[in-house]
Amino acid sequence: MYNTIDVHTQYSDNICSPLKSATEHLDSAKSFLSDINIPADFDRTDIDDAINNISNAIMNIDDTIGLIGGCVRRMESAELNLSSSRYQILQSDLSKDVSVDIGGYSKDDKIDKQKVLLEVIGVAGIDNWIKMDNRAKRILLNAEYIHKYMEMKEHPYEYCVEGNNSLEEHKNDPSKHGLNNTFEESKHNKHNTCCATYVSWVLEDAGLLKIEDYQEGA
Repeated sequence: MYNTIDVHTQYSDNICSPLKSATEHLDSAKSFLSDINIPADFDRTDIDDAINNISNAIMNIDDTIGLIGGCVRRMESAELNLSSSRYQILQSDLSKDVSVDIGGYSKDDKIDKQKVLLEVIGVAGIDNWIKMDNRAKRILLNAEYIHKYMEMKEHPYEYCVEGNNSLEEHKNDPSKHGLNNTFEESKHNKHNTCCATYVSWVLEDAGLLKIEDYQEGA
C-alpha cells in the first residue's frame, strides 16, 4: 500500500544525498571566489591566481547544476512511481465489490454500492482515501450507506432520544418513540435515530462495535 514514509525512505539517498553534495559544491565555489584578491600593484601571478580561482568556481557551479538536474530527474521519477502506485490502488478499490465492507448491505435497499464508494472517495479526497487503512474505509462506506438509506423518501427517519425531549420530532406521540440497537433492526421497526445511535450503527456494521456494547441514549 502506498505510504508516504516508504516513498521518502526509498528516494532519500537518490535525492537528498546529491542535493547535499550540490550544496558542498556551491560552498566550494563561494570559497574560491572569496579567495580572489587582486592587489593594486598586481602582477601576472595575481591575475593567474584569480583566473584559476574563477575557473575552479565555475567548475564547481557546473557540477552543482549537474547534480541538481539529476535530483530533478529523480524527483520526477519518484513522482511518476508515486502516481502509478496511487492509480493502481485506486483502480483496485474501484473494481472491488464493496458490499463485503458494508455490514448492512442489501440489494433490496436499492442503493448503488459503487456510487456509495465513489461519493465517499470524492468527499475524502483521493490522496486521503489511498492512505487510509481498511478499517477507516469500512467506517466511511457504512456511514455513507446508512445515511443514504435514512434519506430515502420510502422510509424517512425521525429524530428520537432516550426519554422524550423538546427536540424530538414525535414528542407528542409516545407510541412512535423508541430506538433500535442495530441499523438492520431499524429497517423493520421504527425509523428513528439520533446522532449517537447513528454512529453506533455505523461502527456495528463496520464490525467495530459489539451489539452488547450499545446503549440507548445520546
